[in-house]
Amino acid sequence: SLLATNITTDSVTLSWQSVSYKYTSRYYRIFYQTTAGTMNATTTTTTTDGTTIAGLHFGTSYIFYVALIGSGGEGPAGEIRVSIPQDVPLRPSGFTVNVHN
Repeated sequence: SLLATNITTDSVTLSWQSVSYKYTSRYYRIFYQTTAGTMNATTTTTTTDGTTIAGLHFGTSYIFYVALIGSGGEGPAGEIRVSIPQDVPLRPSGFTVNVHN
């Protein structure tokens, strides 16, 4: 199963359950697109069971795909949809309120 955690305004951490593979040479390919259909040209690969994708745009929804690749080729990709939250404005500071009666 594919999970998305630590979702911020510009990144998400993806993790998944390791897949049994009879060969020792394996890695995962992670790629993503916006839900509007724009495919990200950058593909990340890892041999671990998770990674953080940074450089995302706040207020945008993405579909992330993870596929196992081994000496036998690329397996089917799992997918998860993630919405990156809007940037939250900071509380105003540095001013004084004067009340006159």
